[in-house]
Amino acid sequence: MNDKTSNQVKKIPNPSGKGGFQERPEDINRDGHWNPEMVFSYQYKKFINMDIEIFKNWKEANPQRTMVQELAWGAVFKARTEHKYLQEVTNRTDGLVKQVIENLSPTDNSVIKLLEDIYKDDEGQSETDPTVQDK
Repeated sequence: MNDKTSNQVKKIPNPSGKGGFQERPEDINRDGHWNPEMVFSYQYKKFINMDIEIFKNWKEANPQRTMVQELAWGAVFKARTEHKYLQEVTNRTDGLVKQVIENLSPTDNSVIKLLEDIYKDDEGQSETDPTVQDK
């Protein structure tokens, strides 16, 4: 009997041990907690809610900034003058506003009547259509 699964488990997938966190220990999240400051939506909301004077001076006051902070600051700066851009970034960050769709479909036999009206020719005769049954 060939025990393929056991043989696969016995093989070491990376015998040299190179790569991953051994090569880049700075990438290990030692405390195991997610950091919301690494997310664009967090930074974008932070800048949107910031006092105007603090926002204007933020880049000079924070020379050591992440790429996410740089992108979010730039998005808010551009959105101050371009409403369409503000709308686009906000929709992508927070999601689109809830849109209600009403179903105003006809009831009873109105659907059949509607189909008959659609398939009538100019003289009022019903054209050949599998959905309209002869009576």
